Amino acid sequence: MKIETKYNIGDKVWLIAHNTICNLTITNIMVTSYPTFNSIKYGFGTTGKTRMFDFVEERFVYPSKEELLKSLKKKKKNELRF
Repeated sequence: MKIETKYNIGDKVWLIAHNTICNLTITNIMVTSYPTFNSIKYGFGTTGKTRMFDFVEERFVYPSKEELLKSLKKKKKNELRF
């Protein structure tokens, strides 16, 4: 089995953490395989004053601030609820 991720260790990505838009560098990747899907999560270690100990699912990580903002507008338009 070959698992490919969107991002690599060392990539700078955008996400929302603690209600703040952040530009962080990926320090580790966690992949968990299940019978029907793979879960890919990224970790960010310590970056200055921001400490990110939790892993963030790949679907919440974006390559640019513009892509992140576009995703928020799309969610608002479709009114997705979890």
